[in-house]
Amino acid sequence: MSWPVYQLVAQGDVDALRAELTADGYALRNLDGAGLGDAAGLWARAGEAFGFSDVAGWDSFSDRMWNAVMPNDDEGDKVALVWEHADALVQASLGTFLEAFDVLVTMVRSAYEQETDVTVCFLGDGPGFARLADLA
Repeated sequence: MSWPVYQLVAQGDVDALRAELTADGYALRNLDGAGLGDAAGLWARAGEAFGFSDVAGWDSFSDRMWNAVMPNDDEGDKVALVWEHADALVQASLGTFLEAFDVLVTMVRSAYEQETDVTVCFLGDGPGFARLADLA
């Protein structure tokens, strides 16, 4: 499967998604968004997941995520960020989700310019999140 800049995937397909991404040669980065409700919570959760704690705004969040998501030398040039329960932030604070979406999509497009293949998979429940089988 060819992976786009981002994909909206049903939460129930997380295991199959991870398996497919791994089979396609992607190193995985995982973020669990369950219960998130604001930017500070997102920044803290991402920091816990990726080992940073000094986010002071969207610009620093962008910088920290770039460093956390880009592949290590031994991982090749393909990375997928799998954001589980992204729908929690969509419901709680759509504006915050859209800011995060912009940061992540900008990161993916910048990585492409450096010949690195990055995709972001937002997982959740509801009609906007497609079953993995329907994406092929």
